[in-house]
Amino acid sequence: QKNKEKWALANQDFGNVAIEVDATYMGGTADNSFGVVCKFQDIKQYYAVVISSDGAYMIQKRVGGSYQRLTGEYFQLSDQIKPGTRVNRLRVECGQDYLALYVNQELVNRVEDSTYNQGDVGLIVTTYGEPGLTVSFDNFEVYPLP
Repeated sequence: QKNKEKWALANQDFGNVAIEVDATYMGGTADNSFGVVCKFQDIKQYYAVVISSDGAYMIQKRVGGSYQRLTGEYFQLSDQIKPGTRVNRLRVECGQDYLALYVNQELVNRVEDSTYNQGDVGLIVTTYGEPGLTVSFDNFEVYPLP
């Protein structure tokens, strides 16, 4: 069974932005990820900054239809991410030459990349193998960055 991804996009063009959202895993497969996309050109070119319900995260970019992980080979665990069905406040900075993930006001990781400099923003949820996932997103805000 292959990975299934769903996006919700703002359908606007942004430059460097910070995106904040409350993300809550509500149920379904535990083999999941959910979070933010930015500098979205099309479904084959964008950045995705995601967490999972088991308390891990990943920063990656999609290039030509395949992912390049910018934070190690796979998901990295973080004590900042509340596992299970507790709400996590995400702040993703998509800067001029970097991406940063903050969870619950704490910096989790920052990576350098300047492949994409503008594009759409939105939300992404992914299941790996087993289908069925419910995630709640609330208080979605986008701020310009210099």
